[in-house]
Amino acid sequence: MEAGAHVWLRSPSSQWGWVPALIVDREEITSDGNASSSSGNNGMTTIGGGFKGKNNNGMVKLTLKDDTGGSSRPCSPLNHLDPMSDPMITPRNGHQQHQMNYANELDYFTDITPFERTLLVDATTLANADHPDIKLRNLPANSYGAGNPGSFVTPSKGGDGSSIVGGVHDLIGLTHLHEPAILHALRLRYDADIIYTSTGPILIAINPFQRMDHLYSSDVMESYRRQGVGSSGSITSNAVSRSSDSSSDSNAVTPFKANPRKGLSTESIKLPPHAYKTADDAYRAMKRGLENSMLMNSKKKRHSTSSGNNNNGTPLVTPANQSILVSGESGAGKTVTTKIVLNYFAMLSKQIVKEENERRSMSSQRSPSVSRMGSMNSSISSSASRNRGFGGSGNNSSINRNLLDAEVVAEDVCIEQQVLQSNPILEAFGNARTLRNDNSSRFGKYIDIRFTSSGRLSGAKIETYLLEKVRLIHPSAGERNYHVFYQFMEAATKEEREVLGLKGLGIGDFRLLNGTGTCDRRDGVVDGDMHREMLDAMVTIGFDPETIHSLLRLITAILHCGNITFTSRHQSDANGMSDASAMDETHSAHATASLLGVTLDDLAHALTYRAIRAGNEVVHSPLDKVQSEKACQALMKATYGAVFDFIVGKVNESISNQHQHQGDTSGGRGGSASIGVLDIFGFETFEVNNFEQICINYTNEALQQQFNKYVFKLEQDEYEREGILWKFISFPDNQDVLDLIDRKHTGILALLDEQCIVPRSNDHKFTRYLYAKCDKHGRFGATSAQRVDYKFSIEHYAGPVEYSTDNWLEKNKDQLPASSVNLIRGANFDLLSRIQKFIRSEDRDGRGSVATKSVGAQFSEQLAQLRSRIDATVPHYIRCLKPNDELVPDSFDPKMIVDQLRCGGVLEAVRVSRAGYPTRYPHDVFKARYYILGDAKDRKPEGAVSRWKRRSAASSTSHEESAVQRLVSKIAFDIWEADHEAMMVAMEENGTPIADRSRNSTQSYINGHMNLVAVSTANTPPEQRRKRAHAKKRRETGSSAYLTSGIARPQTAQEFLSLDFSSRCAIAGLQLGRTKVFLRREAFDRIEALRAQKFGKSAVTIQKLVRGVQARFYCQLLKEEMTLAAVVIQRGYRDYVDRLYYLELNKILVPAAVKIQAIARGANTRMWYFGTLYGCMRIQALVRGFQARNYVARLLDQMHQPVASPVQSFDEPSFDQPSFDRGTFEEQTTEEKGNLDTSQQLVPAEKCQAVVEATSEWVQLRNLVSDENWAAVESTLDQYPELAEEVDPTNGEMLLHMICRHPNVWTLLVDMVLVLY
Repeated sequence: MEAGAHVWLRSPSSQWGWVPALIVDREEITSDGNASSSSGNNGMTTIGGGFKGKNNNGMVKLTLKDDTGGSSRPCSPLNHLDPMSDPMITPRNGHQQHQMNYANELDYFTDITPFERTLLVDATTLANADHPDIKLRNLPANSYGAGNPGSFVTPSKGGDGSSIVGGVHDLIGLTHLHEPAILHALRLRYDADIIYTSTGPILIAINPFQRMDHLYSSDVMESYRRQGVGSSGSITSNAVSRSSDSSSDSNAVTPFKANPRKGLSTESIKLPPHAYKTADDAYRAMKRGLENSMLMNSKKKRHSTSSGNNNNGTPLVTPANQSILVSGESGAGKTVTTKIVLNYFAMLSKQIVKEENERRSMSSQRSPSVSRMGSMNSSISSSASRNRGFGGSGNNSSINRNLLDAEVVAEDVCIEQQVLQSNPILEAFGNARTLRNDNSSRFGKYIDIRFTSSGRLSGAKIETYLLEKVRLIHPSAGERNYHVFYQFMEAATKEEREVLGLKGLGIGDFRLLNGTGTCDRRDGVVDGDMHREMLDAMVTIGFDPETIHSLLRLITAILHCGNITFTSRHQSDANGMSDASAMDETHSAHATASLLGVTLDDLAHALTYRAIRAGNEVVHSPLDKVQSEKACQALMKATYGAVFDFIVGKVNESISNQHQHQGDTSGGRGGSASIGVLDIFGFETFEVNNFEQICINYTNEALQQQFNKYVFKLEQDEYEREGILWKFISFPDNQDVLDLIDRKHTGILALLDEQCIVPRSNDHKFTRYLYAKCDKHGRFGATSAQRVDYKFSIEHYAGPVEYSTDNWLEKNKDQLPASSVNLIRGANFDLLSRIQKFIRSEDRDGRGSVATKSVGAQFSEQLAQLRSRIDATVPHYIRCLKPNDELVPDSFDPKMIVDQLRCGGVLEAVRVSRAGYPTRYPHDVFKARYYILGDAKDRKPEGAVSRWKRRSAASSTSHEESAVQRLVSKIAFDIWEADHEAMMVAMEENGTPIADRSRNSTQSYINGHMNLVAVSTANTPPEQRRKRAHAKKRRETGSSAYLTSGIARPQTAQEFLSLDFSSRCAIAGLQLGRTKVFLRREAFDRIEALRAQKFGKSAVTIQKLVRGVQARFYCQLLKEEMTLAAVVIQRGYRDYVDRLYYLELNKILVPAAVKIQAIARGANTRMWYFGTLYGCMRIQALVRGFQARNYVARLLDQMHQPVASPVQSFDEPSFDQPSFDRGTFEEQTTEEKGNLDTSQQLVPAEKCQAVVEATSEWVQLRNLVSDENWAAVESTLDQYPELAEEVDPTNGEMLLHMICRHPNVWTLLVDMVLVLY
């Protein structure tokens, strides 16, 4: 620490315990005790050694002043903070201004009085920056200029702390890791509504005391699931895995920072810490454990003691079973955190079921050919989701009508929903409002969740611990009884009130509920809504309506029983008058007897008399008023405790898979694994602490020891046993406290059990016996004042707690008197018969027995089983912190947080996680998992020549060990090479010239806040021997000073390969032990990413070959099965094209065809017309020639006659004209007739009659022509041939012309021609 450095200075007067300060002067103290400068020593405080009278050589005098304002105030990361830069930061409504008030981190210390202090400190301690009262501060990089000794880079996304509140998401990434730095980072994040912070293997969750729905939406849940899938090492993922437990929050290059480079995807953006992230880590670790088990089973190997077991005979196989331990004091938010974790597991399981159903539906929809092709790469699907049914269908008139309206189909209720629905039921019967918490769990529970090999939730089992039954009778002032009473009284229907005797009664009418003066909840939860939610959950779990009604009936009976009163009286017996009591016949007494199914006399006798069996006889001894009241209280507590156990058993029957839970300790070897979630009471200390508090604090002591054992002791013991490079870190051990409480024969619980079976023992005798046995124990204390009040104190890990021994013997026995047991056995109430097995009864002499386990012994046994179960799993820790005692939001008590961090061992855990190796694999498992990252020749079996060379060289290592060593060496080089490339890319992005990348510049750039080379303490062999000697000395002296080496990071491959094997591994973040390979978190993430990348490339190659075969097979199928389809398609297409061509052609050819047809038809018509015309003319010519010849022949005949008759002269035409024309002929005939004499113009009567007849024949002939009756026409013309020349007087047309117009007349014309000629 130099002058100008910004530090934290311890200040007991500050609410923080620390104040920011600035070193304004530093002076070295000479051997004579004088300072090297002229600064005075006024006001000097000596720290780390005396100033006068001692040798002060090596001392440094520091002058510090307050750093809370003025020009010395550094720039805060919050000055440039964008609340939306973090995906999980969403300011609350009305809280934006509150965040702006904290824009400067030093505003927290504005109330500090300005000071200037001079300290004398040891130079060695100061040089190591490990002084207990002075700690360096983590400042953003932009606080000072380059080269300022007070400037320290805080890792963040931007390298300057400008993107992440508090500088880091994981506290192990802090440059300076100590109490004030952790406290300050938590305060900054809490004020920005960031309640989750990682501390290595532990997740810190600070209770915000308000709803933060934006942190638990389905989108946020899906984001963490996708990140988990991407970082799980799946070969289908292209994302680079980055651990949430490493300091990868910054872009400052560390040896294992996953920086973007060629071949790696940057799509997976690291999400901030969250309860979902812890749950997802446990889930992915479980699946990796199952995968490792399958890898080992595929090789058919068994782990022997020499190669596969440690010194204790424990198999060196990473267990697949996981556990999540949610701890913290009352009111810290453990119950809510547990529900958040369960919701995430249910979502993961439903996603697996959804994917399986999609694959199943896709397989069923495939065609036969495609199915044959797809069967070459199909995967095995898990079994279908196990559906649950409900028992019982009875109806009861007093059941809440909400049950009747609930229509839950059995097959629609999945196991995930049933596991989640168990919470409202257990919370109603086991949670209550306390002074510290409105929903405090008054019992502990361990939920063992089973998963199949595919990751689907298959069942669960709940185990409960130590229900606080005394709360039922004596809740403290300001607290409430169990939620179920208030919920039922709030939501009971009118029908239920009448049946259960609650008509006209309220909460204030029952002594069990009105004695504390508190009936509501401060968290805004409505009891009526919670009651309806509990009823719906019972229906979902499988409670039949009759059982639900019976439970509500028994709850009401307990309420009425609390109102029963007794009256003292005197009774005479063999010994004279004795005190006795009588039960008052009140409404509550009658209601209690009716609801319990017993008579009022039986109830009164059971509560006012004690049954003692003497031989074969039973003696009933009367009880006084106080004893009767205690008997009534015992009946209520025993009944309520049995009901709670019955409900837990009923829930387990519904959600547990008995086949999988029985005897399954394989840790995943049987194809399934489990994740246990522990939600147990936190450390408690009240004004009066009783038997329940010592059991609760004993549990927390045991869990704290398990935490210390896992995080500190086992880690460091295993590191030394494996012979890897490691620096020892001291840790607190509380084994002596556990011995004080539970050691056999001498522990407090053992002494209590002993007094419980001693006749006529009481609490005072037990207390005096306890003083005599435990007074010399270092953790046990009892002052004179405490002895007077029969109290004692125990120095727990969280601080001293004073206990009162009142009623310890009675609570430890927790047995129901025999008379009350007989009352329950004879009750006409089915539920009481079903819960009898959960009730503890006293023996015949009225006291406990050795055969009956006490509450303390039973609880110790349960706790031992719980610890052994947790030891068989890989634990994940969630430490819930309570920021204030007022249970109000936006209130952060620094001292309270610091006390919880100290009690929880968080600070030591951070140091171990920062320097430790949390991931480890046995050699054979490591080789089976990461063989693909080694050389190809190592994957082949060892040949005879290689085996002969190895034996001839007298090598002490086996082939397997040498193969693992080569694999580790290859992986270490790959990690160094990848990080070196990432470093070069980052330096180019930051503008560092290539020429300036000398060894010193890159060394300082890489070995910054997280120099893992220094942390790993890699040494050469001589230095390793010196290190082991120093380590032995440290273990003897208890020193925890760090030993670092000056190994520089290699800049070239030659420099890296020139180092020894241990140094190369240390640089890469690996350590090769005797039986295991140890990995840092960042190294594990990088190796998983490299493995996923290798498997991805291999998968692509395999897929390429398989898909080639499939494609060729598919093409062959096309040739055989698709040819016909192609022909049909072609035919249809061609037909379609032809139709289109025809339609287009019609548009052109139809007009042309019409024109051609017109021309052709015209020509044909003309030919027909002219042919007909010529034929008619020919016929006319022939007919006229025939007529002329006939006429001439008649003329010739007449010429031979002597006298011409008038008629004959009238009929004789003139043939002097050149051509015969009827018209001309008629005209000439008319003229000739005009020239004749009158005597000659007279026509005889016979001739006129012939003309008339001829004319009528002509009309008849014309009608026959019109009718086309050619046969009749022909017959008429044969009879009257002269009619052919007659003319139609209307149009002047000859009959022959009329005949020729008809197309079917040709046959007749031919016949006429033949007749004429």
